[in-house]
Amino acid sequence: AFWINSASGKHRPRRAMAELNFLQKAFDGPTGKRWTAVPCLSDHIVIYWSHVTALLPAYVGCCCGAAIEHDYVEAIMVATNSTIDCPYCDNLHTELADLSGYGEKAKLLLASKDIDSAVAVVNLPGVAYARKIGELNLRSAGEEEAYAKLVEAEGDVRAKSIKALVIFLYWGGMTGNTINCCKKRLLGIASLQGLTLFSLLFFLYYGPLFFVVFFYNSVVLPLFRCVFGEASKSQIWFFKFTGVVLWLLAFIWLTPISLLAILLSVCMPSLRQQVEGLELEDP
Repeated sequence: AFWINSASGKHRPRRAMAELNFLQKAFDGPTGKRWTAVPCLSDHIVIYWSHVTALLPAYVGCCCGAAIEHDYVEAIMVATNSTIDCPYCDNLHTELADLSGYGEKAKLLLASKDIDSAVAVVNLPGVAYARKIGELNLRSAGEEEAYAKLVEAEGDVRAKSIKALVIFLYWGGMTGNTINCCKKRLLGIASLQGLTLFSLLFFLYYGPLFFVVFFYNSVVLPLFRCVFGEASKSQIWFFKFTGVVLWLLAFIWLTPISLLAILLSVCMPSLRQQVEGLELEDP
């Protein structure tokens, strides 16, 4: 990589940035895509439905759903986060992908820039779908076609589980980035100019949840690695346990704001039309 000296116009090599540790990522890491108020509310309706109907079976195989293999789950999560760039999801799921057996491939998958580079690292249909849906911001045109390809490759039941995992990570990544953006402003790392009432309320509401995620990242995962070492990838119980814990915590925080969004959609046609994927007609 190069930068241009403005005085001479010559290209000079750019210094490589040092890799951030987990504390630096949490307090001053990159902040990728994030929510504003109305898209947040409309997305929460879709996310909540997926959460209560399809996500738990994706982890444990209950309710006639298909449990996705633990290493496949983490590859899906990392592929989705490669489009969102959430530091919390990076710390959690890139580490879990490493522990599940992918090793350095986890970081390579996170660094992928498109579908081709993602499947070049982990060639699975769910990885291609995860990368595509992240690029489409969950519900843009093209999702149905991508999902049809996933169903063809994995079957209806497994495809539903994979889609739920992608939606879950999309929620986590967008939430983490929205929190981080506000947190940087409150800490004086970024300008207060971009601080809004929505971002402050969002930070106060979801902040405690992501503190728990931060604790899990910084304490539980290192302890698990220390205890099990190379045998970590065979401890399937731990990955399922982590999935259930994440599902339960997310359910607690998702429910109030999702129900609020559903109620608001009754009296706000613009919100309802966003949920349904319709465009407003000119009066």
